[in-house]
Amino acid sequence: MDRVSYIYRVLSGVASEVEKQELEDWIAMNPENKEEFENIRLLWESEQHTKSVSSQESDRDFEKLNTLIKQQQVRKKRIRAYLYALIILILTLIGMAWLNRSGQGLPGYRFDEVALKNVIAVLESRYDIQIEVPNPELLQCLYSGSFFRTKQEGEVLRAMEQVLDVTFVALTDTQYKLVKNAGATDKDRNE
Repeated sequence: MDRVSYIYRVLSGVASEVEKQELEDWIAMNPENKEEFENIRLLWESEQHTKSVSSQESDRDFEKLNTLIKQQQVRKKRIRAYLYALIILILTLIGMAWLNRSGQGLPGYRFDEVALKNVIAVLESRYDIQIEVPNPELLQCLYSGSFFRTKQEGEVLRAMEQVLDVTFVALTDTQYKLVKNAGATDKDRNE
């Protein structure tokens, strides 16, 4: 017996309890089975109603039923599209967060004629280090430079050493001392 006839038997009340239970199990197995059952049930109800009405009303009811089925399918497609868009959005956000954590999203810094004391404050905050400057004159030096996606403070400090003709002496892993190199003049530092 085909599935439609089987469902019709259950809906018309002539099926046994075993057949009813088998149908319920089949419906519960898969959401698509439930959708198929609902569509067949609507057809069966339409047929029952059609027996008592004229052929013209039957055609109208069939069109209503057909429209209802199409609306269900469109709604289902729309929900899937929203779900896929939500999944893509979530994956994009996760990817962006991962890039931020892996160093691709490290902030860049650009200094244009900024006093060295301000540059040091930014570096101390960014890299969680301390820089001791025994010579207060050095803090007034103007610095211009850019740092992008630098994970280690050593890279930044080496670049600054070359530009300013100074040396950063490591006292500990997180403490440095800024020392002016011999022979450097204020004119050299500003060029």
